[in-house]
Order: sequence, then C-alpha cells, then structure tokens
Amino acid sequence: MHLLTAKEASNILRVASSTIYEYVRLGKIPAYKINGKVLFKEHELNNFIDSCSITCKVKQKPKKERVFKPSFTSTEEVLAKLNNL
Repeated sequence: MHLLTAKEASNILRVASSTIYEYVRLGKIPAYKINGKVLFKEHELNNFIDSCSITCKVKQKPKKERVFKPSFTSTEEVLAKLNNL
C-alpha cells in the first residue's frame, strides 16, 4: 500500500492542495491522519479519478427538410407563367 501526502495527491489529481482538503471535507476522497499528517491511499485516488469519468455523445444537427416553396400562390399565376414561356 502506497500512502501519499496532500501535495502528492494534488499533483496526481492536478488540483491545488486546498482542493484536496476540500474534497476530503466533502467526503469525495478518503483520507487518513497518521502522526499529524493527512495521507491518501493511491488506489483510492485512482478510484476517485475513475468515478469522475464522463461520456460525451456527439449530437448531430437534424437535417432540415427541404420544402419547395413556389414564388406564386394561385393556379391563375401558374397558368400565366406557363403561357409566357
């Protein structure tokens, strides 16, 4: 079993030492006080890292349905345009 100091734990998690103590206070990571020093088990830090994993799903934009919109609005306009051709 490998025990780490708060500074070593902060290097592993890439956070400030104060954040490590905050995580302990919030119960996010377990800590052990031995001879006045707060220590951490390396495998418990790894478990914490694993518990923070996220999955990212790429959302594709829905394809817009193309709708034909004629420039005329009535049958008479259609016939008039056809007669002009």
